[in-house]
Amino acid sequence: MTLDTAMKKRLIAAAAEAIFAHTEELSELDRAIGDGDHGLNMKRGFEAVLADADNLAGKPLGEMLKGAGTHLVMTIGGASGPLYGSLLLAMGKAAAEPADIPGIARIFAEGVEAVRKRGKSDAGEKTMLEVLLPVSRRLSAAGAEERAADLAAELCTIADQGLESTRPMRATKGRASFLGERSIGHLDPGVSSGYGFTAIIVAFLGRLNPIGILIAGLFLALTFIGGEAAQITMKVSPDLTKVFQGILLFYVLACDSLIVYRVRFIHSVRKPAHAA
Repeated sequence: MTLDTAMKKRLIAAAAEAIFAHTEELSELDRAIGDGDHGLNMKRGFEAVLADADNLAGKPLGEMLKGAGTHLVMTIGGASGPLYGSLLLAMGKAAAEPADIPGIARIFAEGVEAVRKRGKSDAGEKTMLEVLLPVSRRLSAAGAEERAADLAAELCTIADQGLESTRPMRATKGRASFLGERSIGHLDPGVSSGYGFTAIIVAFLGRLNPIGILIAGLFLALTFIGGEAAQITMKVSPDLTKVFQGILLFYVLACDSLIVYRVRFIHSVRKPAHAA
């Protein structure tokens, strides 16, 4: 099955419309165990993808997916942008046309594996993998002779079941994990990471001064953006940003220590022995 330009545009539009239709629902779910901005973040990301639909749809499938993933990384805040971006970027790298059902299953499996590695998570941790993994397994088990419409309907049912399965789970990843037992009973709208480590760096760089913290926050934001761009264009490890920030924090603390506690080198001079 080869996707023509018109079909690609319909796929982009359908994905964007699904997010737009559930923006408030996603934000409402996020208010219970997060900071309540997941729906708006996702909407912003897919607005960027939709705005570039004409350009994306004219590219081969792999380039289209990578282009959409890049938009999501650059426009969705929090952890969702890198996670959904990683999904599409990995799918784009694995994509080939024409794409039959086994081929689509392989492409999707590569994307899910990228999400697993990016989030350092697995099934049973109340994350988006509770939906992605069972959908990927069913898709991989599908035969080339199965009707696409019937398979799509079954995959939607499996996705709904995966979402519902997160309700009794205790969150162990992201901001929701801070709620502990209180996260049980809520559906998880996505994955969100705590940025406590980054906050520590911002506080030290800004010297706890409001203006300094603002400048430090902007500087750290650039390191995140630069790290994501390097991951996409140069295929470097996603941990590169954390390594850079760790080195930065080390030198800030080292400089502070040397300023407060001056190191003084004392040379002892041996007095000559007096003759008896």
